[in-house]
Amino acid sequence: MDDFQFEERAEHEAGFAAIYRDEIAPYLRAAESARQIAVRRSQFRVAVALVLGLVLAALAFSVDPLLPIFPVAVGGGVALYFYLSRTDHLRDQLTAHIRPILCRFMGLEYTEEPTRQTISLSRLIGLNIVPSADNTYLGPMVTGRWRGLKYRLVNASFYDESRDSDGDRKRTRLFSGILLEVECVNSMPRVVFLPDFGRWGNALFQWASRSVRPPLRLALFGPETEEVFEVFTDDPDAAAKHLYPAFGRQLVDIAKRYQGGQAYAAAAFDGKAFFLALSLPHAFLSFDVMDRSLQEADEQIRNGLSDLMIPRQIIDTLLDGENA
Repeated sequence: MDDFQFEERAEHEAGFAAIYRDEIAPYLRAAESARQIAVRRSQFRVAVALVLGLVLAALAFSVDPLLPIFPVAVGGGVALYFYLSRTDHLRDQLTAHIRPILCRFMGLEYTEEPTRQTISLSRLIGLNIVPSADNTYLGPMVTGRWRGLKYRLVNASFYDESRDSDGDRKRTRLFSGILLEVECVNSMPRVVFLPDFGRWGNALFQWASRSVRPPLRLALFGPETEEVFEVFTDDPDAAAKHLYPAFGRQLVDIAKRYQGGQAYAAAAFDGKAFFLALSLPHAFLSFDVMDRSLQEADEQIRNGLSDLMIPRQIIDTLLDGENA
């Protein structure tokens, strides 16, 4: 029996089994053979690196008892490199093959390398939804429409760079996850849901952002929301007119559903747009499955389809949440 089959479990997966059979399974079969060859080649190279390191260490020991440290370290480093990079090329090829197929199935436009302007990155920074960073990496991005509302969803990472006391360059990750922009039906006042960093963290963040964030607190949502977000607006009356008390809890539920717990999440309404920044426990549309048989790749493909459902669920919450 052919093991490369996809079992449809969720409603949004209906019809995907045929796509998997015709467009993904043939590729996975060929990639599995290539993966096994790459793993065997890597095992040989690792063994050679370790043996050479030990031989050089033995020769070095006859000269000085401390010299073996260097060939052992070099041999171990080379072996580790061969082990970690053994299937990098195959993984990249697999990802490049599967991503467009999933997006086409979901009726989405796929962009591998979006620009900073495409996702209104400067606007997100101005809203304090994402940090201003030394380096920003974007991609991939998907664009679609659900229930008449257009949206963009992009993978993003933000890093600061500095040097330590030894002069070595150090990179600090500030955010890694997804950024979502959704068209709104009504023009909204500015309302921002900023992460709750605790008592002292909130005080410091509010002081640092006092000149750019909305000036007024929005006391519309319950304690469940306040455990995760600090909510500010420039027009509480207009915000209360368009939003409803349960929205904050629903936003928290969405964040926890995809994060598996409380992690970085921030959101904002601004004019006719809603923005969400959400850290994920995995890379968006990632298919790093080369450490095991590709017959098991369907679970990560299932995760990819689930990633692409995030905008739809957000839009459903925006449109139907008050009556849910």
